[in-house]
Amino acid sequence: MAVVFVHQGYSPYLEFTLRQARAADPEADIVLLGDAENDRFPFVRHVDVTAPAYRAAAAEVADVYRHYSTNRAAFELGCYERWFLLRTFVEAEGLGDVVVLDSDVLLYSSEAEVRRTHLGQASIGVAHPNEQPPFGWTTSAHVSYWTRERLSDFCAYAVRSFAEAEPRARYEQKWQHHLDRGLPGGVCDMTTLHLYVTETFGPEGTWPDEVVNLLSVRDGAAFDHNIGVARNEWPDEYAAEGGSKALRWEGGRPMGQSLRTGEDVRFHALHLQGHSKARIPSLYRGPDFPQRAAIRRQMASHYRFRGLASRLLRPIRLLAGRLKP
Repeated sequence: MAVVFVHQGYSPYLEFTLRQARAADPEADIVLLGDAENDRFPFVRHVDVTAPAYRAAAAEVADVYRHYSTNRAAFELGCYERWFLLRTFVEAEGLGDVVVLDSDVLLYSSEAEVRRTHLGQASIGVAHPNEQPPFGWTTSAHVSYWTRERLSDFCAYAVRSFAEAEPRARYEQKWQHHLDRGLPGGVCDMTTLHLYVTETFGPEGTWPDEVVNLLSVRDGAAFDHNIGVARNEWPDEYAAEGGSKALRWEGGRPMGQSLRTGEDVRFHALHLQGHSKARIPSLYRGPDFPQRAAIRRQMASHYRFRGLASRLLRPIRLLAGRLKP
């Protein structure tokens, strides 16, 4: 099994997330599906997904994709394309299964521990929050597990969901919900994954052993959904400080307190989404490396500016979404 990151271009936080994954499991096959710009980490296996076979795979979804989001079209399409890049890699390598991490995820557990606590007989593992609002339709793969067969099936489903009128109508319904209420977001690959999982396996709570919610606490461990919120599998699930999950450290591993059970839960990984990426250097527990302090300062400055710009641009993005034909 490979542990796979998918990322285009170079981002400074890769210096931390890739090293953290290697520190968590020195023997794992850690792979970066990237391009020439990020082929600079000799401690992971790099695969150039700008090669023709990968471009052809990405075109399968690009040719049918329709944009229903306040986010940039290139960003949302890229989120879909990564699953087709991953499928091509898995098939080319003859792999039976993979764990996939977003490039803003810090990993603290080995492949063997993750398999022992969560994977079992699963063919797919996803991050699925319970008690979602109407049209929430969010099942995330920022941490996910796939067998080769399940990944191929999901890619085929994604193409059908845009190419065929009946499934596409659900996207249009969700998009209209966002437009009517002035809500950011819309349709993304998390929407498609939610529909795929619930249509294939039924609502969470009725899932067979073949599908696992990686946000669930199993043997005292879970994956983080988003460090910037107290929710995980359930709303307000963990103790928080300043709106973010409150963490303590034990043996270089992050721990959170479940407010549902009172137990301490160790996190296999933390997800530093959006502006929380600025915290990646402070949560890194891997070895030191050249320019670490300089990169940390660069990231702090970048995300302060980005947060301000995002707040200023949000009304413009919402208006653009309303005006979209």
